[in-house]
Amino acid sequence: MYIQRIYDDPQVGKVVLRKKVGVRRVSIRVSSRGVSVTLPFVATYDEALRFFLSKKEWVLKTMEKQRETVPGKVLSAQEVEQLRRQAADYLPESFATFVTMTILVLFIFCLNICSPTIC
Repeated sequence: MYIQRIYDDPQVGKVVLRKKVGVRRVSIRVSSRGVSVTLPFVATYDEALRFFLSKKEWVLKTMEKQRETVPGKVLSAQEVEQLRRQAADYLPESFATFVTMTILVLFIFCLNICSPTIC
């Protein structure tokens, strides 16, 4: 179980501050999805933020290394957010089409099983 808050850093972008049960120490993760700080459930978000800010130079260097070593284009936080919004707009329509087609196929299949002379 975890709860989280988002800190928007001007240089790094969104930093997820995540309290998690069973965690014993504060840690930072830098990945293609962004930066996250995991902390014990009993710790405060202020402690996590102070830890992040003390390690900010390391985070920036690590992000730069990842940009250099990952093949292809690395998207900025703004580009990722824009793609998420586009997907959120497109997927419900696409999913509705998928469900409609699936129901239609199942209906035709049931007609063929129940009365094969119709089709």
